[in-house]
Amino acid sequence: MSDVTVPGPQYRDRSVGLIAFGIAQILIGGCALLGMLGIAGTMEISARSGRMQLPAAVIATDIILFGVAAAYFLVIGYGSIRRRRWARAIALIISWMWLIAGTFGLVVVMIVLRQMSGSMAGNGASWGVVAGCGSLMVIVLPLVFVLFYRSPHVKATVDARDPKPRWTDRVPLPVLAVVLIMAFTSLMMLATVSYGKVAFLGVIIDGPPAMVISFGFAVVFAFLAVQLYRLKESAWWTTVLLHAAGAVIAVITMLRTNFDELNASSGIPTAGVSVNEIYHSPLLLTVMGLLWAVYLGFLLSLRKYFAGNSSPRTRRGEELPSV
Repeated sequence: MSDVTVPGPQYRDRSVGLIAFGIAQILIGGCALLGMLGIAGTMEISARSGRMQLPAAVIATDIILFGVAAAYFLVIGYGSIRRRRWARAIALIISWMWLIAGTFGLVVVMIVLRQMSGSMAGNGASWGVVAGCGSLMVIVLPLVFVLFYRSPHVKATVDARDPKPRWTDRVPLPVLAVVLIMAFTSLMMLATVSYGKVAFLGVIIDGPPAMVISFGFAVVFAFLAVQLYRLKESAWWTTVLLHAAGAVIAVITMLRTNFDELNASSGIPTAGVSVNEIYHSPLLLTVMGLLWAVYLGFLLSLRKYFAGNSSPRTRRGEELPSV
């Protein structure tokens, strides 16, 4: 997620590439939009036909996810075509996050599928299809975006075409990545308010108390996103401590909670598969622990951007380390 600047007029203009990548992202956004409409349509058809359907809270969360993805790709695609600085910065950050989270996510999916279906575990062709399609979507595609948008020539092109400082210039890109993560987490916590259930340290909390907890965390994450964007040192400390405390709470919750009971009470079908066995898998816990450690290391590496800062800076106005 680092920037390398090409001095003066020596860069190669990447306007054509920016337009092409912008069009590609608009197409992806269109597919996400169709997916969101498809979920809503399927829900309506299932309701009219009387067939079993997922709880409204689950469907609403899926619609929000597809909606966010559609909005992101459509907006960034437009910005890329217009060769805007903010579009290149956000595209680079999200592509990195997509690549890293997608790689870990693919591993988790493979572990879950192995737990869910012993027959699939012995079917090399099925595993090959899942691994191949998954790798294309969450590894190859974001990697292509990363390699393009991190190019110094792409950066020099948008700097020349859009010389006006943008909101993405107010903080280093790694900090902006955490800001976006916190903002997205806040949005998803708001979505979980509709579930009305929260698992905490082995206890299933439901009703208004669960909704208040979800809403409270949404407010906390949104507040931290704003304060991190302002480069407040207290926000960085709070984020690190929250991440550390969250790991302890998450491990205890996963080991003590009866997720089969939780899903049953929420009306979420499991197709006869024990969710507890999946969540208690040592391999799954190891992968999740590794992802937690990687993110903790990333948060700690941001310390230099917050030490002694009381107000936002811009990369144009001050000398910053290469980000």
